[in-house]
Amino acid sequence: MRMKKIFTCISAAVLALGLQAAATLDTIQVDGIYYQINEEDSIATLIRYNASSKYEIEDIVIPVDVVKDEIPYPVVALGQGALRNTTAKTITFAKGSKVTELGMQAFQAAVNVQELELPEGIKLIPLSSIHNATATNPMQMKKLVLPASIDSIARLSICLPQLKSLEFKGTVPPRINTFATTSGYTQNPWEVNKDNACNTAKSAIVIVPKGSVEAYRNTEWIGDYFTVIVDAKKDTIEVDGLFYEMDNTKQTATLIPAQNSANKYEQDNIVIPATVSEGGREYPVVSLAKAAFKQSPATSITFAESSNVVEIGMQCFQRATNITELELPEGIKLIPVTAIHSDQDPATEPMALEKLVLPASVDSLAMMSVVASNLTTIEFKGSVPPGCCHKYIAATDYYQVPWEINKTHKNFTPKECVIIVPKGALEAYQNAPGIGDYFTTIKEQETTAVENTAVQAKAVQKHIVNGQLLIERDGKIYTVTGAQIR
Repeated sequence: MRMKKIFTCISAAVLALGLQAAATLDTIQVDGIYYQINEEDSIATLIRYNASSKYEIEDIVIPVDVVKDEIPYPVVALGQGALRNTTAKTITFAKGSKVTELGMQAFQAAVNVQELELPEGIKLIPLSSIHNATATNPMQMKKLVLPASIDSIARLSICLPQLKSLEFKGTVPPRINTFATTSGYTQNPWEVNKDNACNTAKSAIVIVPKGSVEAYRNTEWIGDYFTVIVDAKKDTIEVDGLFYEMDNTKQTATLIPAQNSANKYEQDNIVIPATVSEGGREYPVVSLAKAAFKQSPATSITFAESSNVVEIGMQCFQRATNITELELPEGIKLIPVTAIHSDQDPATEPMALEKLVLPASVDSLAMMSVVASNLTTIEFKGSVPPGCCHKYIAATDYYQVPWEINKTHKNFTPKECVIIVPKGALEAYQNAPGIGDYFTTIKEQETTAVENTAVQAKAVQKHIVNGQLLIERDGKIYTVTGAQIR
């Protein structure tokens, strides 16, 4: 009897402790994401609400902490299957993230995420955590960045068939866990099984810290699995007389000034390509560096069709005195200070530039960004006028604008330069500060009269009506102006 009584007391005590432990765990929802709060340890774990649920938020940001009853709880872990099957397009960790642990299947079948960077503090990539679940609906992840804290990668942990780059931040390669199956196959982090459609692409470029290439090449299941391992430093290459800085981390190229004593390109006609190749890899040319074409004597600078350039640096075309026309590609948003700029007196070294075409993507013009005394036409492709930045110079009581160096300088963009804007955007440009109150002539793009269309069109029908030459193209009739009838 006494034994039974003691057992009953112990059972009651255990039950009481169990209830007390359960009371320290609570689930809260913050911005549509569920977290399990451990009040005893003062921490939080991101979880799925239940086994069948999935997050359908487009952009998921994992915060540093979450608040319950005005008490912050640091988010230190992602539970098992936390973001499994999510339809999110982006998953990011807030700056200062305290996550140090990933559960199995944490990101499994997050099919829409293109890039993922894990925060410092995580040591293990566990089984099936970043894992393509099915070949019929593959994960689209193309870039994965692993922190320096990673020291172990489990088997079947990173299976990404569309992966393009895998970056390790650590100078010491992590341990690679494997498992030998009874069939004679060695399971490793990158493969579900031999020749499986879900396996990580061997062609993915592995990027490692400077000086660590050999260490990673000599690491089993890294060096003997991936075909290309490079360090994160930026290389400079020359292609067709132009120099590029290759960013292995971003897999992009920047066109830089000529690497000669004058730091300027002497070619007559320059074409900026969409991509350049190095070691069998294609790098999109995304930017032109500061002073890339400064003082170049080229007579033409053009961008290849399907250009990837989205950024130009200061002084990019400064004193490129011989080009008469320049059209910038779609994607560029800012025309920076002194980008298209003749900083000399026109009598000594004027820019010959007469026509400038700015893409619809341009949304900002910096002060002193377009200063060319021979400009006769500036065409804006965007229906919304870009903002014109200005700066007040108190000493001379002068506002610097995109078109002038200062109030007395002889070199400035003429106010008589004709501004051409899209159909229907005339009033918007006339009322745009820095444009409508500077230029005297703003007109809409002509769409009914096509000059020299008979020459430009490949398959057109010609008609002469009352002595006037007309052409028919795509079912429309155009009047040809400035053409001589023969």
